[in-house]
Amino acid sequence: APSIEIVATGSEVSLALAAAAALRADGHDVRVVSAVDRSRYAPDPDATTISIEAGSTATWSRLVDLAIGIDEFGHSGPGGEVLAHHGFTVDAVLRKIREHLAR
Repeated sequence: APSIEIVATGSEVSLALAAAAALRADGHDVRVVSAVDRSRYAPDPDATTISIEAGSTATWSRLVDLAIGIDEFGHSGPGGEVLAHHGFTVDAVLRKIREHLAR
């Protein structure tokens, strides 16, 4: 079993893959799961589970150890800028994951 399982939906899968590559370089065994349907996702009980979705973390927080998402609304602007503002960059996601793993 992997030590870390990252689950992502849609466009966040590429972000999960980039984060996984960096975590593997750190020596972690990482699996990325593309979850088309959150209700069909079953977290690996032996792994630290992390979700990445540019939406509310409410449902994910009940399924995974760390839910990375957006729990506020009302921002507008170019998509990439808004996502970066909310921490949807490889560096920001890695920072959150590494902080979680260090606990």
